[in-house]
Amino acid sequence: MAREYVYEARDLVDAGAMHYNVLARCPCGHASILESIDLWDWFRRRGWDIRIRAVPRRLKCTACEDAARARQGPSIELVRKEATVSLPTADLREFKREVQRRR
Repeated sequence: MAREYVYEARDLVDAGAMHYNVLARCPCGHASILESIDLWDWFRRRGWDIRIRAVPRRLKCTACEDAARARQGPSIELVRKEATVSLPTADLREFKREVQRRR
């Protein structure tokens, strides 16, 4: 049974700690689910902002890019579904250290 949390996730670390994944939907209709911990590691290594509200401007739709359409920012939401897109796997020890640092 999934836990219900009192507060909402503020960033990708919170989303990963609460076992959420990121659903990104492009206005063209294409949608992908990304593992939040792997996405956190991807953003951290590049020095990008990991807050939930800042994530969409770093994501792009591969379907639109392949069709050479203008880039449109996706909308995101947190879901408890399996990831459909794989990113390089994050070091879970590093993620757990980050979670411990926040307590």
